[in-house]
Amino acid sequence: MGGQVVRNVEQLREARGLSFRGLAERLAALGRPILPSVLHALSKGDRRVDADDLMALAVALKVPPSAILLPRDVARDDMIVLTPTTRQRAWAVWEWADGRTPLPDEDAGDGFDIPAAAAVDFLTNGRPAIAANRDHPAIRANEVLKTRALMFLLGRESKDRVRRQLQRVILEFEELLGGDE
Repeated sequence: MGGQVVRNVEQLREARGLSFRGLAERLAALGRPILPSVLHALSKGDRRVDADDLMALAVALKVPPSAILLPRDVARDDMIVLTPTTRQRAWAVWEWADGRTPLPDEDAGDGFDIPAAAAVDFLTNGRPAIAANRDHPAIRANEVLKTRALMFLLGRESKDRVRRQLQRVILEFEELLGGDE
């Protein structure tokens, strides 16, 4: 992944017309000064990027961290190696990295089914700072339905499955509210 970070930083820096000095100035303004010579060493692969550098580079280059970490020049179904034992389709990796869906355990192929519990767990724990009251049934239902609707829009969820999920949520709310009062 380190080589991918180097390629992406260089591609983004060049796409924005930034010299090493220009990027260094942006980073210094963000409170994470990195000398132009160090950025040059990074571009040659002679220096690694730590987590603090990654965040500062993402802010300076005006992209999410995933745009620095993940391959940017891959086809939808290309396999991305995340760890020595974890490979997944590019579309599934980007969905996961951008906080939209859990990473499938197995090859996603053209799509995959996300169990409701896994979707809720991913959406609430993937962004805990903004998941206030995440245990409330309304919040859980909202997250499940958003995930199912997104999967439908991406062509990986059937309209019938979304309808069934909505019916289950309605039943849960009826139980929560005490039936037809």
